[in-house]
Amino acid sequence: MHSESIDISKLINDLSNSFFLKFPDTIPKIEKVGGDASTRRYYRVKTEENSYILCKDESLSGPKNNDLFCKTQKILKSYNIPVPELYDANLSSSMILEQDLGDETLLKRLSSFHNNKDEFEAYKLILNIMIKIHTIDPKEHSKENFTKLLFDQDKLMEEVNFTIKYFYEDFLGNSLGRGALRAFKDLSISLSQEKMVPTHRDFHSRNIMCFQGGFYIIDFQDIRMGLPQYDLVSLLEDCYYKIGEENLEKLKNYYYKNYIQIYSNQTRGKFEKLYDFMTIQRTFKAIGSFSYLFLVKKDPRYLKHIGFGMEKIRHKVNKYSELYKLKEELFKSYYEN
Repeated sequence: MHSESIDISKLINDLSNSFFLKFPDTIPKIEKVGGDASTRRYYRVKTEENSYILCKDESLSGPKNNDLFCKTQKILKSYNIPVPELYDANLSSSMILEQDLGDETLLKRLSSFHNNKDEFEAYKLILNIMIKIHTIDPKEHSKENFTKLLFDQDKLMEEVNFTIKYFYEDFLGNSLGRGALRAFKDLSISLSQEKMVPTHRDFHSRNIMCFQGGFYIIDFQDIRMGLPQYDLVSLLEDCYYKIGEENLEKLKNYYYKNYIQIYSNQTRGKFEKLYDFMTIQRTFKAIGSFSYLFLVKKDPRYLKHIGFGMEKIRHKVNKYSELYKLKEELFKSYYEN
């Protein structure tokens, strides 16, 4: 830890605008903070008066990723979407210095709620942020990368195949039949034929920070065009936390009335079916990610969420006769292990 702090201290001086060199008497203290299992590393940089977060992307595509992060942050901020401030960046060194929003995620905050009202009000405020993202007009940003990236059939099936490999084949030691693949292809077609909007892509309770009485969105650099239900499901059908059934229906109603009825031509029945289909696809992808993190990144923390995710999928496929074959193949391989 000591040598790592020294290395990071040296790197701070490479920031493009020499942020800390403006304060020659300041010797920042560095401590590593938890992050996801990606190539990004996060450090809390403390001076006598302030605290910052330094993000360093250690992948070969780090400079490109950080450039996307900075561009996306600027766009979101222009729409009054609460995201961390950016103070400095050195793209060639893959470093970004940003606002320190503390350590309290929405997931941590949820443990302190003692009634359904607190839960509902928190999620309602977050849905308002989501709606702001979904109402961004892609035509005004036609040159930006996110308007060219789509959650189309190919991308959705790429996510399905990811889970088949890492969960069914590598984790369970099983395979899925052609019937399951055909069902997922049909499902992906249904999910890629509707109007697409800018989506965060990973809009769950670990990527929402609670800071100074408000909610802030982080990890937004992978924004792309997709069905609005992609984000809605990521939040309301989160594998990390189960929202009470009464609040879940109220929150779906709130989003439908405040976004779908105004900006979309989806009927309520179509909205619900797409929501369920998206829950199946999105949760299936999450299970693949949990397996990947365990098998490749050697991180077992997420394995405990697989059972909850699989039962969520079972509940949804049970509602549709056209998905019975999918259910049979998915759960035969799962329950027999």
